[in-house]
Amino acid sequence: MAQVVHLTPRAQLPDFRKFKLGKRTPSQEVSGPRLSLKTDGAPNTQTIQLAPGIPKPPVSVDWYTGNPDHSELGNYSVGDCVTADMGHMANQLLWQNGVPALVTDADALAAYANITGYVPGNPATDTGSLLTDGLNYMLIHGMQGVKIGAWAIIEWNFPAQMQYCISDFFGVHGGLQLPQSAYTQINAGQPWTVVKGSPIVGGHATYFVGYDQNYYYINTWGFIQRVSYDFVNYYYDEAYVSASPKTATAAVMHKYNTAQLDYNWGFCTGSPMEPFERPVLPA
Repeated sequence: MAQVVHLTPRAQLPDFRKFKLGKRTPSQEVSGPRLSLKTDGAPNTQTIQLAPGIPKPPVSVDWYTGNPDHSELGNYSVGDCVTADMGHMANQLLWQNGVPALVTDADALAAYANITGYVPGNPATDTGSLLTDGLNYMLIHGMQGVKIGAWAIIEWNFPAQMQYCISDFFGVHGGLQLPQSAYTQINAGQPWTVVKGSPIVGGHATYFVGYDQNYYYINTWGFIQRVSYDFVNYYYDEAYVSASPKTATAAVMHKYNTAQLDYNWGFCTGSPMEPFERPVLPA
């Protein structure tokens, strides 16, 4: 699998140390439906005890190869990683529906200003935001016509659940405390792996768009980066999955109808909502 979606020569890639972070950490645990399932195996091989009608997740999923979304969506100079994450999700769903990436820096920064009061040119207002702020923004406002009908908290250190959500719903929103070593590794073209003792430089939000037996694949700053399972277990501190009517594309509907997608949603998240047959109407 390609390390960066557009295969830019490493020498031409930016110095990622200059890119901003900006995810704030919730002051207390986010309330929401959490899944409690019986599993077997070690942390990286555990599997969900299957419910009737739920197949095993694929061994690997690639929702990024060919995706034209390569923008950092403002996150080069502003700490809008959360709304950039939402923009990458919207572009992902647009692309899966045959539409070129439409979400721009301006869209992500407008969402960031709406959530936080950010004023361009005033660094004091660049305060970062919560992932839940971004998800609620996508419920009410959306970006470029893409809204979500539901979101749910999931377990980032539960690979089987992560894989189900990436496979069926095109991606997972993940938040982490980024270590200094991650900058060194991405600049060197290496996957993100655990380097114990590396200082934390700040909170960051990324969008999971694939996985295989060795790595997750995330969109961060508009690049696809390999991330080890141990890295996710060690540094991530929150993960969410969202559902949009645009998730019901040919890529998944050859396997499921909307009723089955709602069943899968409930199984994967523990949420009683039915975002595909009865999507939530934004206020």
